Amino acid sequence: MLISKLATIGLKIDNPPQPDIYGFRTILLYICFFLWRVMNFAAGVYYVKITGKKANPAEAPIQVMAPHSTFLDPSAVVNFPFTGAPSPIATTDGMGTNDAMRLINAIFVDRYSSQSRKNLIEEMCRRAETPELGWRSLIIFPEGTCGNRTAINYFKPGAFLPGKPVQPIFLDIPRDSEFDVSSWSFIAPKSNILVLMLSIFLKIYYPVTLNYLPVYKPSEEEQNDPYLFAYNVRKVIADFAGLPFSDISLDDGKVMDLVKKQNIDPRYAVLEAERLYRDYGIRYRELKTLVIDYLMTYRSCMDKKTARCTVRSFAEKTKIPESSLENEYFKDLPGFNDGIISLGVGIEAILRARQNVNSYEIENSINIEKIIKLTDNMDLSLPEKMHEFLLKNPCYTLLRK
Repeated sequence: MLISKLATIGLKIDNPPQPDIYGFRTILLYICFFLWRVMNFAAGVYYVKITGKKANPAEAPIQVMAPHSTFLDPSAVVNFPFTGAPSPIATTDGMGTNDAMRLINAIFVDRYSSQSRKNLIEEMCRRAETPELGWRSLIIFPEGTCGNRTAINYFKPGAFLPGKPVQPIFLDIPRDSEFDVSSWSFIAPKSNILVLMLSIFLKIYYPVTLNYLPVYKPSEEEQNDPYLFAYNVRKVIADFAGLPFSDISLDDGKVMDLVKKQNIDPRYAVLEAERLYRDYGIRYRELKTLVIDYLMTYRSCMDKKTARCTVRSFAEKTKIPESSLENEYFKDLPGFNDGIISLGVGIEAILRARQNVNSYEIENSINIEKIIKLTDNMDLSLPEKMHEFLLKNPCYTLLRK
């Protein structure tokens, strides 16, 4: 860190208009690369085997690597003679690594600022369109989080929004079948960063293979649909690796942690958050509120460990006819079968049904008197209270006049 701070004296920690690491800064950069490689050697990455051919930035300005599982992953792309090391995406709260990231012309983003995330895409496009300036390739882990290398997780669309050719990379670090000490899975027991890093050193040798796959050039349809583009590139990597798909994302991990505090087995709390965001236009904060409210409202009719309930118990809780719930409210939802309502089904049912909650429906179609009678809540006679209630409990929209 001291060397990188020295190398970036006089530079702003932001996104420069063009590459600006020259002269003595380049020498210090290579020293940093060397020290980084020594550190990874000490961790057990003695050698990185490379297959395939690395594309130059003009052919593929963006590299997408998967699966992402540990802090060892970047060691695969920082190899002697270091001239081809790519630029990553870095957060502005980089735990003291901002100087090092600036030294390799990383793109900085504030994850809590929507404007910064928008600027990130613009900067990615600008660099992709000006390779003649000498930019390094961008490297992105599109999963956006770490897993345990048993599947290729959901790809976020960010790397694919520019609609430019990308080079898929399969990072192969064999997983120990009995005791995996290198994976930093987001649903692992909470540990501090020191414990996680020390656990890496429990293994003497990590065989690492970097597989460069052919450059993927998007079709016109994929250029207009980054989700399709991301899906197809993920399929290329998964097919090469012989690994299955998993639609788990970082926010699914957050929900798992949330329900774990309620003594619910997190394995039953996979909501496919990214699909819900895409289909219903919500974000994590709203999803978190939905999960908390749902558990508070229906916990009494759920299995305590799995958060599952039956349509019958749900009907008894809400006093809504079982047939209406099964044939209308929960009908055709992914994962709903045999009359069992999982946490994911329950949350998606709310999201789907509340799209029809509006003032016109409340005034003209919904049986307000019956809802007040069933809930024994006279406050619902006020339109604003009824609207708020139906947004949280849209199953009652089944009660029609």
